Amino acid sequence: INTPTTQTYESMLRAIKNSGAKVIASTPGKSYTFGDVSFTVLAPFKQDENLNNMSVSLKLNYDKYSFMFTGDAEKEVENQILNSETDISADVFKLAHHGSSTSNTQKFLKTISPEYAVISCSSDNKYGHPHDEIIELLNNLGIDYYSTYKSGNIIFSVNEDGLCVNQVKTDDQ
Repeated sequence: INTPTTQTYESMLRAIKNSGAKVIASTPGKSYTFGDVSFTVLAPFKQDENLNNMSVSLKLNYDKYSFMFTGDAEKEVENQILNSETDISADVFKLAHHGSSTSNTQKFLKTISPEYAVISCSSDNKYGHPHDEIIELLNNLGIDYYSTYKSGNIIFSVNEDGLCVNQVKTDDQ
């Protein structure tokens, strides 16, 4: 697979090289712990011509809360994750692929069963994200959601009161 490159990607590679950091491949099922935080790699499972399906998917745990991140992974990867029989229940799910209907299947959302979902996209994106059917699905499943195109930055934190959500408008909103 040819990896597409951008100025940002090239800058990231230079920063990694200059820092001496070690780059490791993501391996589904592999877990890592850093202090009080742990995460498990859920995907990708294989090389894929569809670069969206090469997104690294993670379940992060902190305190008694869990968070799911699946990048731009599409339905095929969601099914692979479901078939892996890994516990993917989470309190917060950052919707895949900016709320696209190529991801975020009902079965996947029901299995995660998040209290909150986050949609990251701009309000005027050319793809029409988030797609109406995903918003309808979230509403039908009773999942509260936040979106960066309406609220700006969405910040989840954990304190003595539990899981807290803050919305921080940016200058361009």
